[in-house]
Amino acid sequence: MRIIVNGKPLEVKEKPDLRDLVLFCKISPESAIIELNGTVIRKALWAGTILNEDDRVEFISLVGGG
Repeated sequence: MRIIVNGKPLEVKEKPDLRDLVLFCKISPESAIIELNGTVIRKALWAGTILNEDDRVEFISLVGGG
């Protein structure tokens, strides 16, 4: 199944959820925000949010500093 991650196509297993994708992409869940098809998804919902063909996922990382 193909999805778009940060603007690039990615082949993934059939019907993963966002938590699976975070693990697959080796993203740190503590510092990440996920936008799915233009909507920010709360971390509490990652495990139950199933991805579909051609979904668009953006990983946004929080960066500290000043």
